[in-house]
Amino acid sequence: MSARWWWLGFTDETRPKGERALGAAIVKANTGPGAGMIAEQEGIVPDGDHVQILHGEIPEEWGEPPPGFAGRLLDVGEAELLARRWNPSGAGLATSDDIRAAFLDDGAKPGEELFRRSRGKR
Repeated sequence: MSARWWWLGFTDETRPKGERALGAAIVKANTGPGAGMIAEQEGIVPDGDHVQILHGEIPEEWGEPPPGFAGRLLDVGEAELLARRWNPSGAGLATSDDIRAAFLDDGAKPGEELFRRSRGKR
């Protein structure tokens, strides 16, 4: 299996609602768990004793991400900007609306999709 790009979302379910989403990142790896391990090794994962790493595969047809976004912790504004610049059609994993909702709702659990599909906005 060749390395692919992965979205990572970092959450802490022990924090109050509205403060659980800690950031996002895009990392190149062979698997989602592998992307999480790379993020840990490279110091991208936010500090905290209860941080969970959620992941979602980015379609190969997206190609390489825009410069400056890969391999670092992104806040909600940066993640939204990345979604618009890298996937302007909104046909892939997430739209900027999905990202904003994920940061605000911040109730994602391991095993769920990283971002919920937009309400009919594809």
